[in-house]
Amino acid sequence: MVKMKNNPTGRWWSPRSLRGQLNLGTVIVLTLLGAGIAAGAHWQFTNVEVRLSLARNEAAIEQLLAAIQSGPEGTYLDSTRIDPAFNRPLSGNYYLILSEKNHWRSRSLWDMELLSKQGQTTQPDILPTTISGPGDQTLHVMTKTYRRHGETFQIITAMDYSDLIRDFHQMLGHFYQVWTAALVITLLLLNLWISRALQPLERIRRELAKIQQGQLRTLEESGPEELRPLLQQINLLLATARESLTRSRKALGNLGHTLKTPLAALSALVERPELHQQLPDLQQTLSEQLRQITQRVNRELARNQVARATAYLEPFIPARDLPELVNSLHKVYPRELEISIPQDPELVMPQDKGDMTELFGNLLDNACKWAQTRIRVSITENNGWILLVEDDGPGIADTEAQLRALQRGQQLDETSDGQGLGLAIVADLAEAYRGDMQLRASDLGGLCVYIHLPPGG
Repeated sequence: MVKMKNNPTGRWWSPRSLRGQLNLGTVIVLTLLGAGIAAGAHWQFTNVEVRLSLARNEAAIEQLLAAIQSGPEGTYLDSTRIDPAFNRPLSGNYYLILSEKNHWRSRSLWDMELLSKQGQTTQPDILPTTISGPGDQTLHVMTKTYRRHGETFQIITAMDYSDLIRDFHQMLGHFYQVWTAALVITLLLLNLWISRALQPLERIRRELAKIQQGQLRTLEESGPEELRPLLQQINLLLATARESLTRSRKALGNLGHTLKTPLAALSALVERPELHQQLPDLQQTLSEQLRQITQRVNRELARNQVARATAYLEPFIPARDLPELVNSLHKVYPRELEISIPQDPELVMPQDKGDMTELFGNLLDNACKWAQTRIRVSITENNGWILLVEDDGPGIADTEAQLRALQRGQQLDETSDGQGLGLAIVADLAEAYRGDMQLRASDLGGLCVYIHLPPGG
């Protein structure tokens, strides 16, 4: 039975399907866009963080500079002007002030020498740097040198900005979640849209299946603008092929009918008594040859009668088409023959009805010549199509004789009717469908013609 795939647009990620290519392209574009936005956000955050850190450090340094006062005993640091965060241990806000006479450090440093190395340089100013602080702190360090109250002061501040980094990473995580959800929703909407856009292709597939089954003759030409020229071209191709096939079969029928009249006239001439009296042997030979030609023409006309209405691309349905062929052969071979054929109406072969009628016609014609009482036809689907035509005749046991039987014009029994074309024609048809044909022994006692046709039409 013919089986059609239900998903003509392919899998979601198949590179051979339009749906897969669009989905893959969407994922790539949105992923790159999301990565680009994330990279831009990271770069922008880094700039903002640097500016914020610089501003916090500069504000702290200005505050510390303003807290340096001059008194009777010299310069001192007014703690009332300092941010209380500098007094909380490990608060993340640290300072170190160095001069020729004084050395002040924030209580938040506790007993750590965190900023000591930063103050060992003789440079007046040091570019802002980043160091690791206690715990998970990330410190932005700034060093500046000032001249105040007749002294030179080097002020070093370190500000923790790990909270900013943590907040940014959390924000970035939320962004990735939202972007992933947007990507999934976009893919779902895209697939719904693609399914809607590809509905005309699904309709065309169904119509082609109906044409293959003989239920339609042409495709409906309505649909998107881009598909109409293709549909028109396919319909034109179907019509041209159908007309060509009809002309060929009609010409074959006309030829057969045209030959019947001169053959009848020749038969009448051969049967004249004068020829029998003078050349009896010649009359017998001519009569036998004319009889064989007449039978061959009658058989071809009978098969053409069955196939002449066949439409192009119409499949072969054994339960529908074989009975007509068997009835025609019963008329050619009037003796009692039991011919069993498949009766399953669900069995549908995708091969052309005309070709299969020709194939089974030749096989059954050959079987009718040799069968004693019984002929059996079997058709099964197994990695393609397995065709068996068996009879209970004498069979062909010799391998060399089997090879000769498949050669065009070879007859194993010269006393039988025919010109030795039947099995050769069948072999040609099987080869045209990339199939395989073998002659075997049948369990009925005679010949079994085995044919394997690959899947599809």
